[in-house]
Amino acid sequence: MNTCMVMKILVVFVSVDEEGQVDLDKVLVLHKRTLMTYAQYLTLNPNRRSSQEAVRKYARFVGRKCAYRMLLYRD
Repeated sequence: MNTCMVMKILVVFVSVDEEGQVDLDKVLVLHKRTLMTYAQYLTLNPNRRSSQEAVRKYARFVGRKCAYRMLLYRD
């Protein structure tokens, strides 16, 4: 499933976080069938720091509450 399709599905269930105050280190990530925080993901994959802007957009889009509960898939 591509990213655009996932974002369209999510728009039905959530609204954009108006404040945009989300701690990226607490965003939950599913990587290689393992649940971890984004901070842990970056520790394991230091070359993926360039993905921070995409994760920031995701967190703002779903809002703080959902970003801390839903899993963001990273390959």
